[in-house]
Amino acid sequence: MDNRKLDICAIFFDLDNTLVKTRKADEETCKELMEILIKQYSVSSEVAKLICNKFLNTFRKCPENSLTDLHEWRKYVWRTALGQSYAHLTDDIYKLWLDMRYNFMSLTLETRNLLSKLSAKYLLAIITNGPSKAQWEKVNKLNIRPYFDLILVSGDLPWEKPHSNIFIKACNKLNIEPHQAVMIGDKLETDILGSNFQQCYYFKEKRVEENLEKHKLNSFNYFNVS
Repeated sequence: MDNRKLDICAIFFDLDNTLVKTRKADEETCKELMEILIKQYSVSSEVAKLICNKFLNTFRKCPENSLTDLHEWRKYVWRTALGQSYAHLTDDIYKLWLDMRYNFMSLTLETRNLLSKLSAKYLLAIITNGPSKAQWEKVNKLNIRPYFDLILVSGDLPWEKPHSNIFIKACNKLNIEPHQAVMIGDKLETDILGSNFQQCYYFKEKRVEENLEKHKLNSFNYFNVS
């Protein structure tokens, strides 16, 4: 259904730490892996903690290397973190990490239901900063593409948030004016100040459906998701 007769006809979401709890998922995955290293591979608790912290710190600084395959890069980061003594565990640990990460990152049933309701009446888009392969992997593994009319990844474009062009491109792609869109994100300096939309919502470290409820964005008198 095209909702262009309403003042608001499109909702733009940030991806990481808004729709999906990326940071928390990464932390929880490394905690689980630390226990696995200790219990299954007889790594001391101190060394296991150092390995996981080293991986997580490096991974967050550089989640993707454009010069190599995505999986090979992340295996390299794990191999380096594991060090000579445990480098032989790289393939096993990487597979566990990948599976567990997306399990922790998966959208809740409440979020999926909410997106289904919103997508029936509004144009939905994701505008996310990040390297192309890593961000598209999230979109595909989490199976969130069906809910959205448009997904823009900064790694595919000449600009990233908060550059206004990325928001303008989204509006142009959806054939709407900026005043017809709402931006929802977790970072004031990129998602909110960058978009300069009339209505923006800043969410911090809560499930998306909890934040939408807090701001009355899923109530019948706001976005009419009934």
